[in-house]
Order: sequence, then C-alpha cells, then structure tokens
Amino acid sequence: MVHEGKDFGERVARLGFPLLEREPKMEANETLAEVVQSSDPRLWEGFPVMLANSVERQQFDYWQVRNYLAHSTDGPSKLDCLLALSLALYQALHMNGQEFRNLRHSLKAQELGREDFAEAFRSNGELDACGRRMSVGRLKTTFQNYYLNDRQHGRQGAKRAGPLRELLSTRRSYDLEYAMSQLFTQRQKELVLKKFRGEKLTKTEGEYYSRTIKKKLSAMANEDLHQLAARLA
Repeated sequence: MVHEGKDFGERVARLGFPLLEREPKMEANETLAEVVQSSDPRLWEGFPVMLANSVERQQFDYWQVRNYLAHSTDGPSKLDCLLALSLALYQALHMNGQEFRNLRHSLKAQELGREDFAEAFRSNGELDACGRRMSVGRLKTTFQNYYLNDRQHGRQGAKRAGPLRELLSTRRSYDLEYAMSQLFTQRQKELVLKKFRGEKLTKTEGEYYSRTIKKKLSAMANEDLHQLAARLA
C-alpha cells in the first residue's frame, strides 16, 4: 500500500526533481510508486528524471515498485505506461549508457516497448499516456532542465541553473512550487524569484512586474484574504 506522507515532496525532490544526494533503495522505489499513484501531471512529467536518477544509483527495482502498487487496481498499468514513456524518451535522446541499456534489457520481458510513444517523440507531437495527454516538448524540456543540465554543468552549477532551484530547497519545496503554479505563469514565477533574489529587472520586466505581478502579491499579502482562504480551502 502506498501512503503519501508529509515528507513526500521532500523525497520527490531528493529523487532528482530537483536532484537528490543519496537515498536508500527501498525508499527510492516507494517514492516512485507514490509518484505513479499520484496521477499528478507535473510529477508524471518528472517521472523519467526520477527513474533515471534511480537507475544511475542502482536503486531501481521494477518488482519492488510493483509490490508497493499491489493493492491498487490501476497502479501496475500506470507504472508500465510511465516506464514505457521513459524508455521512449531515453531512446529519443540517445541515452545509450550501460545502465540504460541494462534497463531496456531488463524490462523487455514486460513488453514495455510502445511504438506510439516512439513515434510521438520522433514527430515532437503529443501522446496519450495512461489516459492523459502529455506534450513531448514539455517532457523533453523537463528532462533537459532537471537531468541533462545537471550532468553538463555539474551538481553544484545545477543548483544555481534553474530559476526555482535556490528557493525550492526547503522541505516544502514541492508544495510551494505547486501553490505558485496555481497563481502565476512560468514567466511570472521567474520574475517573482528574480525580484526575491534582488536581481535587477529589465525595463520591460519592471513594468510588467508593477502592472501585473505586484498586484497579485499585494492581494496575497492581505491578512483578511489569508484568513478567508484558510477557512475555505
């Protein structure tokens, strides 16, 4: 049985979304199972990142993840779908390291090859993953930002690379990012964090910030609105 405890967001972050430092094998597989069962679109976009990090650290165990999902009627099928999606992404990005060749070989018996996924990645279109429409472009961008960039620039450089990485290093990182996503577009989030870090905004950015974003922040800072939201949420 999978339980999403209060540290779920922290463990997701430690699995490479953002990147982990070190995590026991059992906890890694339990976290992957929780991500599968969540059906959260953002977490599903990050599943290939978390899987790749688990594989690199020799922490991924297919049957252990399935065991965590044993009491879910659709959990195993969701897992196979997300694994097939990840394999198609790795293939499209020519990730041919030994660990990924081993992964493809070990999962071959489960018949996880999906030609529709492979074709979607070749055409850069959209695909239907476990009943959800997902953008190939977003999947590639997410993987680039959270996995490939970390390898290109090194672990320390990667901590500074993403616009959310500095602020989203706390225990509640996933919850904070999710909450911001409900209120701000990706560009607006970047400007909020740029302002938070004291970085200089361009003239256009400053005008947009004052005209649009600052009004939202002022409303969010209203104490009465805080109390109202807390009672109705």
